[in-house]
Amino acid sequence: MKASLEEKLKKVHQILEDVKKHRYEWEWHMHHKAMCSDSGVLAALGVLPKKWATTSQRQIGLTPYTLKLLLDLKSKDYKAFRAQQLQTFFAPTEKPIQKWSWARKPALRQEKSGFWHWFRKLLPQFLQIFFFGRGAETTTSALENMYECTDVIIATAACARNCSFCFRGVGDPEGEAAVITGDMKTVLGAVQKAIERKTPHVLITGGDPLTRTNEQLEMILRPLAESPSVEVLRIGTRMVIDLPMRFDGTTLMLLMSLGTTMHKRGANLRLMVHINHLSELTPEVMQVLNDLRHMGIQVWSQTVVLKGVNDNIEGLRTLFLMLDRLGVIVYKLYHTMPVEGTDHLRVPIRRFRKLLAGLHQWIPSTAVPHGHVVTLNGKQPISPAGRWSIPIPFTSHWLMRNWLGHWYLFKDAWDPVRLAREAAILISMMALVVTIGVEAPEYEINPRPPAGEKINTSIMPGVKIDPSKIKKVTTFFDELRDQGEYADSMFRYYHAPFVAGDTLYIPIQMKDSAAFRH
Repeated sequence: MKASLEEKLKKVHQILEDVKKHRYEWEWHMHHKAMCSDSGVLAALGVLPKKWATTSQRQIGLTPYTLKLLLDLKSKDYKAFRAQQLQTFFAPTEKPIQKWSWARKPALRQEKSGFWHWFRKLLPQFLQIFFFGRGAETTTSALENMYECTDVIIATAACARNCSFCFRGVGDPEGEAAVITGDMKTVLGAVQKAIERKTPHVLITGGDPLTRTNEQLEMILRPLAESPSVEVLRIGTRMVIDLPMRFDGTTLMLLMSLGTTMHKRGANLRLMVHINHLSELTPEVMQVLNDLRHMGIQVWSQTVVLKGVNDNIEGLRTLFLMLDRLGVIVYKLYHTMPVEGTDHLRVPIRRFRKLLAGLHQWIPSTAVPHGHVVTLNGKQPISPAGRWSIPIPFTSHWLMRNWLGHWYLFKDAWDPVRLAREAAILISMMALVVTIGVEAPEYEINPRPPAGEKINTSIMPGVKIDPSKIKKVTTFFDELRDQGEYADSMFRYYHAPFVAGDTLYIPIQMKDSAAFRH
């Protein structure tokens, strides 16, 4: 028998009261995630708009820790609460399943049938890429490959929080994360395949790999850390933000052991976190980041620009300066992916480039990430707005403009290849102009005086022609036809008679006129 809303609400209140008692037990938070994700309860608590709660949408995912954080922010900092609300919940949409809006990924989803699958197969490769994107290529479950030197292993389809902008569809049983991953046997098979391929860079992601137990994590990570072919091992996680108590002493010792193993052979272990807003840097999160730094574990952060969340220079600047202070390497700023149902979170690329320019202007380069647009054909770097670089031909100088709008000359190193290319372009343009000039016919448009004996000019008032210089009378239409060329309808239009060389060209309407000749 289903529990009533009042009973559910009472249970959630009791869970929230027990958060402090279970603050160090991350399994307890994951166990109560389903109860704290009930849309009716969340609407009753005021963290989810009621009109969103009744709309069909992907499964909400909130742990007691995150729910309590939302309630605290609502009472203390509504602006930060609104930012977290937009990240967590899904606006009403007629398309609840979150997928890439302009293309699907047949290689990732391993589709073997269907009209669109075979339609794509029949297209040439360049058209497949142009219209549908390439996507990651793989023949192994839970393993995808986009770049030649990087393998991505999908370790799980679970997360501590289901983000509204997630392109892998975490929380959706038909989403990409659920389709591509599998049980531990499947994931370990992907690990072994990456080792056999001798891929130098390996990224462990999901879902969130740290929703696995420490025993499972070691089974996944240890072979990769000990493999001589793996040079960089990255672990992508949001647990630092969503469940910081996950990084207890045992987990920190495991990560330090894996890092030490890789450091001894000149390799590197990195923890890739995902921080979008300053409100996510709670005292617990900052303590975890300090602990990781003291353990010698590199922490790199990426951020997604979300409309209404962090699409302002001041917010991003404060966040990145704080991360820089905590020793976190801020390395990527992402343009929001085109996931269906998230248009309210996306900003135009023009606005995205202005944000990049503003960050470059106000904070040091160590705290400024690289801007990227994520596509099915890989990550595309984006330069800040206002930055122009224009080469001055046949010199070693460039005309440059910075984000402040200042123009200046920059002296480049001697570049013979650039000068040779510019010379080749100039020569090609001159040759084209000369060729056009030689082949262009030269016509004498003005008729020649005076009037002749054999040509009746009474039907051509104002036209005076010297008959001694005229050897041929014809029309454009007849001349082109005699030369075996096609004469279209434009040569049938009426025009004034004129002389070109020794030929008199008359309009086709005069050709059969009895009054034209004596």
